[in-house]
Amino acid sequence: MGFLDHSTNNIIVDAVLTDHGRQILARNDGSFVIAKFAFGDDEVDYSIIQKFGVTVGKEKISKNTPVFEAQTNGDLALKYRLLDCSTPDLVVLPYLTMALPVSTTNTLTRGSVTSAVCTVSQVMGSTAYTVPTDLVDGSFDVEYDNRFLSVVRNDLSGTGTKSVSNNIARVTISAEGSEGTYGGGMVNLKVAIASFSDDYYNTYSTDRNSTNPVIKTMVMVTGRASGATWYQEFKIFKS
Repeated sequence: MGFLDHSTNNIIVDAVLTDHGRQILARNDGSFVIAKFAFGDDEVDYSIIQKFGVTVGKEKISKNTPVFEAQTNGDLALKYRLLDCSTPDLVVLPYLTMALPVSTTNTLTRGSVTSAVCTVSQVMGSTAYTVPTDLVDGSFDVEYDNRFLSVVRNDLSGTGTKSVSNNIARVTISAEGSEGTYGGGMVNLKVAIASFSDDYYNTYSTDRNSTNPVIKTMVMVTGRASGATWYQEFKIFKS
């Protein structure tokens, strides 16, 4: 959904269904229900405020920022959604970190180190702050390429139904508890090598002529409440 042409003091809403929404609507079985919505500020460049100050910067953003058209591709729509937080004096937003096993870091090897347990934690930029209650992530959305990896909660519970589109798997995984210092959400994820043939290295390896080629792939974790995102690269060596 996008807001278009506000120059006439009229707000015109351009609303479209994503491809996934159209699929559900096409079922014609009553399962299509719009239960909630969210706003985003993907277009806004906040460095304008740093450059021109709050008053002039806000005016420049309001008058000069082009508005994106509504996207039917759910992967492109609403990358930066707005947050609703009841804390009036919030000055620091929580963010995600991922602790990797010291023995493997982000490296996996077929037939040897085939998995790694990674701890995702929601933290703040200073120990002077804790995560506001309404921004604590009770669950996380995890996206990864299912041709190369599988990702579940380490204790094999708290993992929702996986959906796959264009080889990108998406799954919601519940938090296991609170991070000790900042009180944010925390979960241990088991990232494991998927089953695939050696031919994949001829197609997807970045150094296919090497004696030990490697495939590089990403895992993206997003907090459901905070919207904070962590991207982690994993390297899968052939042997």
